[in-house]
Amino acid sequence: MTRSAFGRAVAIAIPLLIAAAAAWGIWPRSASSAAPSAAAVTRPAACATLPARFTGVALPGPQSLTLPRFTQESGVRPQVLEYYSKFSYGFIAGPAVTAESAGAVPLLQWIPPHYDLLSQIAAGKFDSYIHQFARSVSSFGCPLMLSFGHEFNGPWWPWGVGHQPATAFVAAWRHIHDVFIAGGVRNVIWVWNPNIITDPGVAKPAPWWPGAAYVNMVALDGYYWATSTTFSPVFNSSIDSVRQFSDKPMFIAETGVDPGPGMAGRVTDVFDGAARSGLTGIVYFDIPGNRDWRLERNPAALAAFRTASRE
Repeated sequence: MTRSAFGRAVAIAIPLLIAAAAAWGIWPRSASSAAPSAAAVTRPAACATLPARFTGVALPGPQSLTLPRFTQESGVRPQVLEYYSKFSYGFIAGPAVTAESAGAVPLLQWIPPHYDLLSQIAAGKFDSYIHQFARSVSSFGCPLMLSFGHEFNGPWWPWGVGHQPATAFVAAWRHIHDVFIAGGVRNVIWVWNPNIITDPGVAKPAPWWPGAAYVNMVALDGYYWATSTTFSPVFNSSIDSVRQFSDKPMFIAETGVDPGPGMAGRVTDVFDGAARSGLTGIVYFDIPGNRDWRLERNPAALAAFRTASRE
C-alpha cells in the first residue's frame, strides 16, 4: 500500500474505530453522553506488580467478562490490562479492579473530549475535577498506569497535530501531574504515549515531551497494516527518536497485526522486534475496529501469542 493510500485508509478508519469502540463500551458514544459517576472505589485485596518484561492486552468492555474469556481462550494471563475513559468522567475503577484481581496492572488511557481543553486544564479550570479523580485513584491504592491524551503527535485526535500546539499539551500534562502530586497520590505510573512517526502526518514527538520529572514510562502506538509489515520499518525510527531525549523504560501500548495470511508470523515478529529493541513490554489491541485485530479468530496467531508471551 502506498503512503497516500494508507493515509486515506487511516482517515476512513479512525471514525470506524471510534464507532466500534463506542459499541464495545470503551469510548463514549457522544460528547453529550451522561458521564458515569465516581462510585465508591473498591480497593483490591492484593496489588499486582509490573514485571521487568510484560505482555498486556486492550479488551472491549465489560472487562470483568472479556478478560477471563481472553485468558481462558489464549492460555495467557496478561500482566497489563488497558482500558479507555473520557476526561470529565469520574475514575471508572471497575476495569482497574478487574485487572488487579487477575494479577494485571491497569493502564488507563484518559481521553480529552474536545479541542480547547488543554489550555483550560493548564489554567486550572478543571482542578476540582482533577482533584476528585486523583483522590479516587489514590483510594484505589494499587499501581495504575495513566496515559493522558495518547497519540498527541498525530492529526486524528482533537488534542493532536494541527489542532493544539505542543506547548499546550505540555502545560496540561504538567498541571495534571502537579495536582496529583500535591494531593499526595503516589500510586500512578505516568505513561507518555506518542504514535509512531512512520504513519502519515505524524510529527516527531520531542516537542510534546513534558520532562523526565513528569514521566515514568514511554509508550508507542503502531500497527502492522499489511501482511508484509515487519517491526523495524514500523517502530525503529520512533524508538531512536525518543531515545535522543529520554532514557525512560519504553513499551508498546497499542499494536495489532493484519489478520491476513501469515498472521502468526507477524505476532511473533512484533514480540521479537520489541525484545531486540530493549522494550519492556507489548500491549496487544484485541478489539475489532478498522481491522479485526483479534487473536482469538486465528488459532495459529493465538498460539504464537501464547508462545511469545512465555519467552
